[in-house]
Amino acid sequence: MTPFLSRCYASRGAEQVELIAAALCADRQEYEVRVIDALKAQGYQFYWSDSVLPAASWVKQYPADAAYAVALARSMNEEKRVALGVMTRLPGSGDATEHDKHWLQIEEIGPITPLDAQFGVYPKKTVPDALREALFGQPDPTDAERADFGDDVPPLVTYAVLDAAKMPYLLTSLLEDSGLRHQSLFQGKAQEELAEHAPYLVELIEDNDFTCRLFTGPDGIGGLWERRLGIFLRSRAGFNTVRKHLRKFTKVQDENGKWFYFRFWDVETMRSFKSHLAVSQEQATAFFSLYIRYFIWCHRQDNRFCRISISQPKIGSGQMVLDEALLRRFGFAARARRIIRFQSKVEALINANDPLVAQKMAEQPKARRFYYVRLIDQMGVRNVSIAAALLSAMYLTGVNLLRHPAFEYATRNRLLTPEAKAQQITLGYSVVAQLNTMKHS
Repeated sequence: MTPFLSRCYASRGAEQVELIAAALCADRQEYEVRVIDALKAQGYQFYWSDSVLPAASWVKQYPADAAYAVALARSMNEEKRVALGVMTRLPGSGDATEHDKHWLQIEEIGPITPLDAQFGVYPKKTVPDALREALFGQPDPTDAERADFGDDVPPLVTYAVLDAAKMPYLLTSLLEDSGLRHQSLFQGKAQEELAEHAPYLVELIEDNDFTCRLFTGPDGIGGLWERRLGIFLRSRAGFNTVRKHLRKFTKVQDENGKWFYFRFWDVETMRSFKSHLAVSQEQATAFFSLYIRYFIWCHRQDNRFCRISISQPKIGSGQMVLDEALLRRFGFAARARRIIRFQSKVEALINANDPLVAQKMAEQPKARRFYYVRLIDQMGVRNVSIAAALLSAMYLTGVNLLRHPAFEYATRNRLLTPEAKAQQITLGYSVVAQLNTMKHS
């Protein structure tokens, strides 16, 4: 066993931390599995690790942290194989627990079963029963709404912000045929260039075919549920007012004044952004203002919906700023989402074509399966078939071929493309396997 070191990043709720972690293990794969388990035991979710190296190599590369890292490494033994260093809270991060209790309301709804073809059902439903109140109910006005509108408080309207990039050249046609009021959040040159990839504000009506399709799953007709087209929001304000408010957030600046497109209509972005809102009341107030009562979206993994609101809505005076902590969170989340999508395609191909490998794969911990695919992704391999072949070889051998010394000729060869490296490793494994078979026959 060798002591390994790395700087790791993790989160717990809205709290985002970095730390140096040491682990007594055989390789990088085992290092991350051990650190993930150690962080999980303390309630933290592991995000990423930088430069996992044997301790001797790591301290040479990071001399400023050498003394502390060496002390961590020396504190380990056969019974204590992981040492987590002091966790440093990242700028702009914090513990959301107390904030949540006072002003940020987070509610989970579900899991929700999407609508099916509804044969024999009359009248047909537009949304699943468990979502109807959240999306089309009429709760009592808040004190802030009464103060703003007086005695004549308008009803809550349901809006969606839908991403045309999920269905280029099709979603815009569906909206045109829907009879629903809609308009892009982009305008001018941006709208001219990105019309088929823009976010569209849509005023939803409950008894509408397009609204029904948004909540209809694969067992229904023309269902759009699995597309995860965007987010929903409730407001008492009119269409133009809501659009004007949301347009302020399509592009935002970081602390250095650099502009970014802010895809708040993407459900994964909102999931990451939620924790930031919990620790930044000023920015949450700017995002909700008086105009938005609820933001609602569906988690991709388990069909649970999240509904958030603030208890003291008011006109927000602050500007939305992407600080370092939020940019880091979005960066980690985007990278992880891309790898998870790639992993889903690769594993689906294996499941469809090789039951033996599929069984061995299913027996592996989720963290290890993600780690293997992440290594392949880090090589630069983007071809699903090539990745599936390499991953199959790793599961059949039980060996991390990408870290095995016997295959360094391929992994370190700069003349080979990523796909060629993967094919060389897979071919090398096949040759060794055939020789072993011949030897024992």
